[in-house]
Amino acid sequence: MSFRRQRIFRDVDAYGRDIGVIHSVQTNIAEIKRINEVTRLANGSGTASFWKNRHYVKIASVPLALIDQWWQQGIKFTDPNAWPVIKRMLNSSDYEDLRTAPGRI
Repeated sequence: MSFRRQRIFRDVDAYGRDIGVIHSVQTNIAEIKRINEVTRLANGSGTASFWKNRHYVKIASVPLALIDQWWQQGIKFTDPNAWPVIKRMLNSSDYEDLRTAPGRI
């Protein structure tokens, strides 16, 4: 099972104001990748019949640790302009273990 641990610390910023600092750690990313592979293989060969009559299809499961890493690189999931980059990344062979649906996005 994968889980994310969070700790909240109290700190002081450069201006002397109290701030809260959230420290997050996600463990067992390999398990997420294994579940993604099993899901992708169970969903079929990527034929058009998989997508037919479906309004929403889960296409990927991205570990929060990787989302944080991409965020630090300037790739923000909340920015609509970043989605072409995210789509290209998820379609690449480098991130194929994140996809949960057959075919390309």
